Amino acid sequence: MAVATLPVVSAAAAAVRADARVMVCTAADLEALGAAAAAQGRRLRVHLKLETGTHRQGADLDEAVALGRRIRQHPHLELEGLTTHLADIEDTDDHGFAHQQCARLREGAAALARAGIAAPLVHAASSAAALLWPEMHFQLVRVGIAAYGLWPSARTRVAAGTRARKAVAGPLPELVPALSWRTRVSLVRQVAAGAD
Repeated sequence: MAVATLPVVSAAAAAVRADARVMVCTAADLEALGAAAAAQGRRLRVHLKLETGTHRQGADLDEAVALGRRIRQHPHLELEGLTTHLADIEDTDDHGFAHQQCARLREGAAALARAGIAAPLVHAASSAAALLWPEMHFQLVRVGIAAYGLWPSARTRVAAGTRARKAVAGPLPELVPALSWRTRVSLVRQVAAGAD
């Protein structure tokens, strides 16, 4: 399963054709995806993105509940998940803000449930959160760079090692790089300083 954030309006038809799971956070997203799914006679699974502190993408709590109701009422959309994006978890030693974000995500899931809206897959964990904090796994993790055998950052690796030594977590995972990038130099030129 791949969950993607797309420029929804322009990519809606392609997302439906691909049976993609798409993160949504605006009414315009829902309108575009719902229309594309209806035009193709299909049902599209979406993941509602909740704003928990990053202030990049995501619906505020009240708006998320309203969007959840719209999804539930749409015959061609299905709410498969509730998600957020953790801010700066891989480049800090203080993960308190990420824990606050997960608490807000839990509050969002509870608010949807109180409104009678099911979001079966709750997820927030990136590679760093997946490696460091099992309580952030919820029902799904979205590993990125760790899937390629790379640590998200040196700080993440140090924090994971510290947690393993303190027996707060299991042993330090062994990540083995699964790819390499290679290229050939195709051209070398001498350019004078200041040349146009």
